[in-house]
Amino acid sequence: MWRAGNPLLAAPSHCWYGCRLGQRPIPDPTSQFCDQGSVGYAAAQKSSHCHVNLLMDIVSAAVRSRMMAGIKGKDTKPELLVRQAAHALGYRFRLNRRDLPGSPDLVFPGKRICLFVHGCYWHRHEGCKYSYEPKSNIEFWAEKFRKNVVRDKRAQGELEEMGWTVAILWECQVADPVALEASLRSFLQP
Repeated sequence: MWRAGNPLLAAPSHCWYGCRLGQRPIPDPTSQFCDQGSVGYAAAQKSSHCHVNLLMDIVSAAVRSRMMAGIKGKDTKPELLVRQAAHALGYRFRLNRRDLPGSPDLVFPGKRICLFVHGCYWHRHEGCKYSYEPKSNIEFWAEKFRKNVVRDKRAQGELEEMGWTVAILWECQVADPVALEASLRSFLQP
């Protein structure tokens, strides 16, 4: 973040390619051009050549891409904890059945129960401290999170129409083994 008064953190007067940021005011985020032809915020997402980019990140695009690629969609630590607890309680289940809407994390076919283990951040657990808002690229993330929530609700509705009972365990609820066991018993006992 640029800060006035500190020469190390002050806004530069030009980008690496020589465009002067102070020459043109920014009445509208899409109105400022630099000498390289980039336009405001839209170009900032596509090109990182100019300090006009207000959507800064502390790591390079390649590093961020590698970090995001490392986020797993299944066999996450919360899922493994839920599986261990369910198995220890004597329940048997199937994993990630792709023939069911939403590909539930655990499926108990005999009881017709589908269990999703949702990450609080990705699936927007309301009121949870892990469900914070990102500080950069806000519009992209808001849209992604909105689509995740819509997809979750659609899958849950489709499963219920097919006669399945749907249960959701949140990442923050899995941390306490005693509470996890109680939750599983309440979902799975008749």
